[in-house]
Amino acid sequence: MGKIRVLEESVINRIAAGEVVERPASVVKELVENSLDAGAKKVTVELAAGGRGRVRVADNGQGMDQDDALLSLERHATSKIVSERDLVAVETMGFRGEALSSIAAVSKVTIVTRRPELSEGTLVRAVGGKVVEVSPAGSPPGTTVTVDSLFFNTPARKQFLKSPKVELAHSHLKLLKIAVARPDVSFELTHDGRRLLAARGGQPLAERLALVFGRSRGQEFIPIEHDADGIRVTGLIMPPHATRADSRHLFFYVNNRQIKDPLIHRAVLEGYATRVPRGRYPLAAIFVYLPPEMLDVNVHPAKQRVRFRTTGDVFAAVLTAVARGLAGLDMSRWSPRGAIEAREQPAAPLAGPGIMEPRAAVPEQPRMEFVSGAEAEPGFFSSLNPLGQVAASYIVADTGSSLVIIDQHAAHERIIYEELGFTDAVPSQSLAEPVVLDLDPGEAEALERVEPALKTLGFDLSPFGERSVIMRAHPQAVDAREAADFIQASLERALETGARPREEELFSEFRSDLACRAALKAGKRLSQDEMRALLRRLDRLNVASSCPHGRPLWREITSGELAALFGRKERGPSG
Repeated sequence: MGKIRVLEESVINRIAAGEVVERPASVVKELVENSLDAGAKKVTVELAAGGRGRVRVADNGQGMDQDDALLSLERHATSKIVSERDLVAVETMGFRGEALSSIAAVSKVTIVTRRPELSEGTLVRAVGGKVVEVSPAGSPPGTTVTVDSLFFNTPARKQFLKSPKVELAHSHLKLLKIAVARPDVSFELTHDGRRLLAARGGQPLAERLALVFGRSRGQEFIPIEHDADGIRVTGLIMPPHATRADSRHLFFYVNNRQIKDPLIHRAVLEGYATRVPRGRYPLAAIFVYLPPEMLDVNVHPAKQRVRFRTTGDVFAAVLTAVARGLAGLDMSRWSPRGAIEAREQPAAPLAGPGIMEPRAAVPEQPRMEFVSGAEAEPGFFSSLNPLGQVAASYIVADTGSSLVIIDQHAAHERIIYEELGFTDAVPSQSLAEPVVLDLDPGEAEALERVEPALKTLGFDLSPFGERSVIMRAHPQAVDAREAADFIQASLERALETGARPREEELFSEFRSDLACRAALKAGKRLSQDEMRALLRRLDRLNVASSCPHGRPLWREITSGELAALFGRKERGPSG
């Protein structure tokens, strides 16, 4: 008997479901896109238990008759593609005919639908992909799809789902991303009976995008526009000071299809050029429009990626649109702390506890065979005579009989780390004007998990509306901008894990991360007074041999080692 066999239909359906349905947010995406393809002008999403219990999407689109409702649950059944030629010019969100059948294969689905010209609707119920009921039903024009017990028949898949709050955050953000592309459509989201989103149709794009980025930023959007060679680029971008630690807030749309695309991603970053620090990402919603025949959308099962026929033209169009949008900005106002243009500005004095300096790439440390001895003696660093810097990253000092080289970033990082302390006695700095931080749905959910550790670090936070938080105080070791950046980065990281870690673990992790973020960066030029101030602060530490990550703070080259480097014998002062 041969080893190759045709898979059973049930197995095929579950494989397809694995490609399309990852979590409740995937169900929301596919069903809402079907509603939009059906011409809906109002879409309502209801979730229970974060979507793990129920996802219901109702629309006022064109609806289906009984035959179409039954066919919609079959694999590769679609109203959007008739022939192979249609694949070359797809203009709808869906076209594979896999979404509803894949969802039905791993859940319990109920469809209630009616076409406007029919007096009676249809109810179709399926369990695990098998139709168990078909009957007439009263229904308004349009379609309501209810998905219960997602992954009830694939328990291994269900175990990978996160908590209801985390799954809700993913669905909320997914719906917002779709809503940004269709400000002409009304969207509503409720969770366990509580309304979380009410976006009216006909909103300007800036108002719709403010639902994601925060209403306080609605006045900061910069419109972009470029049209050349059949490619049109429009959208809204944020000034360079508004950055995040990851790229979750870079939204890309091609012919109104929300996608992930490395080409557009790179074009946007190059458009911002040196205006944002390395390792930070701007906030933007970029829309690319081009003829369907210049685009291949059939390259990803969940339709998350596309292929351009003229990648160079698309790249150039996006880069040009972003660069022109930023060209007229007053960069003295908008340049963030850490932009490359600011590297040559005078440094802030090192006497204060919080030193926020321009970010730059850390040069590779030179290879040295010599190492310092044990811990420095009390007063050792204060006794040094700083001669200058190497690569604007390493302080070179003279002891009279040897050279000492100090890694300025590692040294300042250790200083801040020690000043943050080990317990709940972290000194705080109250703000005369509290800072409001706008959070996306995921960050708002994550705040509940990380807030205890943030308070231990010296942050004073309080809710401000449904998705904003007020910072009234922060650790003395950092300034307000760096503190706000750190909070947002911490929330983004917590959202990725989905778990509630122990407070002690959070505190240890945050303390180290905060010290690294707030420390002087390599590439920062320091005055003699600033170098001396840094050396004096090193003497106040109990540990001054390594940074919190274990890298050495300093190295010493003795006069004997210097003589050996030049092939000389060590001699006395007159030698």
